[in-house]
Amino acid sequence: MDMLKICGIAMLCLAAVWVLKQYKAEMALPVRAAGTVLIFFMVLNAALPIVDMIGNLSEQSLPQGYGEILLSGLGITLLTALGAGICRDFGEVGLATALEGAGKIAVVLQALPLITEILGMTKELLT
Repeated sequence: MDMLKICGIAMLCLAAVWVLKQYKAEMALPVRAAGTVLIFFMVLNAALPIVDMIGNLSEQSLPQGYGEILLSGLGITLLTALGAGICRDFGEVGLATALEGAGKIAVVLQALPLITEILGMTKELLT
């Protein structure tokens, strides 16, 4: 991951937002949101080898499907955090909170098969 590029984009976005706030304040928020999304996708692109490695490790050491559940849960949390951050940038705190709640529910729904299996194994151990 090229942190110099990411920091450069963040500083350019920050400078643009600072200038726009003085002259055309309504344009500052879309520029901030675009910068955030651009940085998010750069980080996501750089993290693809990590996702592949986790997928390979989970295939070797975890039962079938567990790795997919873990990776999809991670993806849900990252997207939720990005969306909530953008909502907060636009002053929509209530929408950000609702999005975070939806993300939590989505993670639990995604993990239900895993939770069910763990509860089944626990029940077997106790009986």
